[in-house]
Amino acid sequence: MAGVRSLDLPVSPRAAVFRAMETIVRGNSVFQRTVKPDNFRTWQGEPRDVKPFDQSNTPALRWTPMNTGEEFKTPDTMAGDLLINCEVICRGSCCDDLTNFWWMITRCFYPQGGGAARQVIIQTLQAAGARSGLVLFSQPAFDPGPDGVFFAGQGQIKIEIQSQLNS
Repeated sequence: MAGVRSLDLPVSPRAAVFRAMETIVRGNSVFQRTVKPDNFRTWQGEPRDVKPFDQSNTPALRWTPMNTGEEFKTPDTMAGDLLINCEVICRGSCCDDLTNFWWMITRCFYPQGGGAARQVIIQTLQAAGARSGLVLFSQPAFDPGPDGVFFAGQGQIKIEIQSQLNS
């Protein structure tokens, strides 16, 4: 998803990979039946991005991209990690829900059975600017809501970006 940009600038490999990853997750059938489109926030420049992110609209997921340092791989190529901070909110008091939610996100990039479906995801991410197309996931931290009505979780997704400087 392209988002509503206010600056007329070329799209960076980091932005392209971030939006490709968003599209992959939004296109996953399990994700679609679990999370309403407005409850997956990815800072697209839409009014919904600034609405409160709380337990009133669960389950909910918010991604915030974070950049890291880059290093030269060749005189014309730099590489570095794109980190995506993930915030998750689920109703209830069962920690399995957050663990299973995180697994659902993992399965968006590593579908059961792998094979052709997995290869399409790798090629999509590489075409957007990812180096290998492999996505890494941290172990999410959970924080039960003070009233026991919801769980909040935070984790991080990491993917290596390769930037061609001669194109």
